[in-house]
Amino acid sequence: GNNKLTLDAKVTTVNQPVTVGELVVNSDIQVNTDAIATTGEQSYFGTYVQQQDVTLTGSNLIFNNTVMGDQSLTLNSSTVTVNQPVTVGELVVNGDIQVNTNAIATTGEQSYFGTFVQQQDVTLTGSNLIFNNPVVGNNKLTLDAKVTTVNQPVTVGELVVNSDIQVNTDAIATTGEQSYFGTYVQQQDVTLTGSNLIFNNTVMGDQSLTLNSSTVTVNQPVTV
Repeated sequence: GNNKLTLDAKVTTVNQPVTVGELVVNSDIQVNTDAIATTGEQSYFGTYVQQQDVTLTGSNLIFNNTVMGDQSLTLNSSTVTVNQPVTVGELVVNGDIQVNTNAIATTGEQSYFGTFVQQQDVTLTGSNLIFNNPVVGNNKLTLDAKVTTVNQPVTVGELVVNSDIQVNTDAIATTGEQSYFGTYVQQQDVTLTGSNLIFNNTVMGDQSLTLNSSTVTVNQPVTV
């Protein structure tokens, strides 16, 4: 249908694709289909559980409760709002995302193709974390992964990188500390700005590295 569908229940189970104008789910939802699409907004007020790879498409996607599943979740939207923790197999966000929760975790990859905006301290956990657009916030961002790839500028309150990091942007800035616990590799000229900059593993690259900080601590070899 082309109109608004509101679902008031204890549990909603969806076994086939949904295509409506707008969707409001005032219940827990179990998704056993690969697609839910709206021309307008999708709002989930209960726990969202998926049983297979799913693509959600809508003008805005709003999750007001936990998101769970072992499979891939693809979000196609101009704006995604996450208000509670997300735990899925893989996450692809094809839109801006506003993160109002403290944790997004995947067993596989997380890929962000829109601006990532955090409203509180956040920990992202996944095999690979890929940021293809700016990362913005005034809080602490902790990145737990095997590899983190940053393709656009990062501006946050504090940054902790518990992974190797590949920097394909010209600037990472924090009002507080930046701590790198994996290998730091840069692919272009980079300026790092923060109250303290701490490198606990090797720093590598063929370009210029500018460090703007009251204190820089280097615990492993630097080759730039």
